[in-house]
Amino acid sequence: MSEACFAFGTPITGGNVSFYNETFGEDIYPTPVLGMVGLLENAAKTISSSFKKSGDAILLIETTTRLVGKVNLDEEKALQRFMLDVIDAELILSAHDVSEGGLAVAAAECCYRNIHRGAIGAAIQVPSQLEIMKDLFGEYTSRILLTTEHVQDVQRRASEAGLRCTSIGTVGGDRLVLEYEGLSAVDIAINELEAEWRRGLGKLLS
Repeated sequence: MSEACFAFGTPITGGNVSFYNETFGEDIYPTPVLGMVGLLENAAKTISSSFKKSGDAILLIETTTRLVGKVNLDEEKALQRFMLDVIDAELILSAHDVSEGGLAVAAAECCYRNIHRGAIGAAIQVPSQLEIMKDLFGEYTSRILLTTEHVQDVQRRASEAGLRCTSIGTVGGDRLVLEYEGLSAVDIAINELEAEWRRGLGKLLS
């Protein structure tokens, strides 16, 4: 963590770690909480994680090295610099990190409704690299799902930054459709998927 902070020039202003708390007489997992401060110079250029509108192209941006459980800081820094570049140039409409649950979960979360729009679907061709479960749900580091109306410009800047950029689908409809090697792996109504997602915490605690 310290190495990453120095690499990105990012200070941690405070924090807390709970090692000894108990719930119902049982130890809880250690829960580190970090306080960090950033500067958003132009609030008008804020980018959220949700897909915006039908017809937008969906791109997967990733580093050339696939890692699990660790990060290549030089490649991650190149990825984050690229993101700042395309955001500042107003070339992208949304951006979502691919982390817990992998590509499939990130895509679903981008589709759910928010205060600006209702639920929206997407059709995605999942890149075939390993095997279906790992390619859909693998939690590889340094990957970002974004949408744009400027595919060629974004792809060119990604190549110049030494990153891999793959056009994988389009926003639209009312279903999340994930195809893998020409076959349908997932085809489900967003409203149905979101309803289960929103009930998840309640089910876990009941």
